[in-house]
Amino acid sequence: AAPKISAQSIIVNPTTPDLSVSVRVDKDTSGQQNPAYKVGEAISISTTVNRDAYVYLFNVNPDGTVDQILPNRLSSENLVKANTTKTFPAEGDSFKYTVAGPIGQNKVLALASLTPLNLDQISSFKTQQDQFATVNAKTQAGLAQALSIVVSPIPQNSWVSDTSFYTVAAVNPVATGSLFVGTNVANATVVLNGQRLGGANVTYSNLRAGTFPVRVQAPGFRDYTTTVSIRGGATTNLNV
Repeated sequence: AAPKISAQSIIVNPTTPDLSVSVRVDKDTSGQQNPAYKVGEAISISTTVNRDAYVYLFNVNPDGTVDQILPNRLSSENLVKANTTKTFPAEGDSFKYTVAGPIGQNKVLALASLTPLNLDQISSFKTQQDQFATVNAKTQAGLAQALSIVVSPIPQNSWVSDTSFYTVAAVNPVATGSLFVGTNVANATVVLNGQRLGGANVTYSNLRAGTFPVRVQAPGFRDYTTTVSIRGGATTNLNV
């Protein structure tokens, strides 16, 4: 029986081998959900097999491009021992794997095989400095088709695949504004929301938008207290 490609463009073994593999991201240990990560957030991917097997990990991005996660030059060993879990990056590794764009749903595909697979026709390291191989397939359907060709020569019961999902969410920018406090009293200082900003007659920028208490102090004078509303992209003026 030839490898099948599901309606979701996932390579599937039409038989039921006694080899099994599971893949999951660190925010979903069940592998059944679709957790959200923000751009720049660290992520780790774990895979478990019930027999000694070579595991190949791919990430299908929302735009259809594909990243080969394992093997790579940072963590080239992809032989996973039976009933053990391999995590990338592993605890103690001197690097992090961070989420990048584009925004949308990502698919992690794990392919486990009892024998090593030749991925030369699927991916390659373009330069000696590349840490990750570049995948030739530009769509998940193309990746599934290419992998089906790779596994066709090996015994049908010697490979299996699994998938998990996660979503890359947009990072909501923090709205900031400015505050100008004007006064004709010498040596006045401005305290906003309990934090001393500095002297008066100065415009303070990159302040978080919102409504905050403000206190203006000067030697020989009673403190002046009020609240101010700082609006994103605007300057709030307070004259004391």
